Amino acid sequence: MISASSRAKNISYAIREVVVYAKQLEKKGINVIKLNIGDPIAYDFDTP
Repeated sequence: MISASSRAKNISYAIREVVVYAKQLEKKGINVIKLNIGDPIAYDFDTP
């Protein structure tokens, strides 16, 4: 089995924090448009 290095153990995945907050807003009935995945052109945004 491959184990993570000590440096890799401190890596965080920030999108998880945003998703938790978005789910809280959705529970309150607030519409959340998720732009972290998918096609930005569908929302009339230019790609970076």
